[in-house]
Amino acid sequence: MPTYAIRPVRFITRLSLALAAVTALVVVFLVLIALTDGAGSGLAAWSTTFGVGTVLAMRRGRRHAWPARLVPLLPVMVAAALTATVCVPTAPTARS
Repeated sequence: MPTYAIRPVRFITRLSLALAAVTALVVVFLVLIALTDGAGSGLAAWSTTFGVGTVLAMRRGRRHAWPARLVPLLPVMVAAALTATVCVPTAPTARS
């Protein structure tokens, strides 16, 4: 493979792995929401997913230098931001 093509291939590989991690975390969150019977238990599902994602990201980055340890946390933060919108109600939930 030519040397000018190595960087784009590495970038695409890393980007696809990050997108796969975000997708997997969102799917795990949605499965936990379905198993806990709706958004009433959304905070429990969100915190469980966030905790598992953080532990796996920290485990993945444990052999790197300090700034590089934070890179695997980026997909976890993106997934947490995407799924937090489900947990925070934007409309009143009490019936009148």
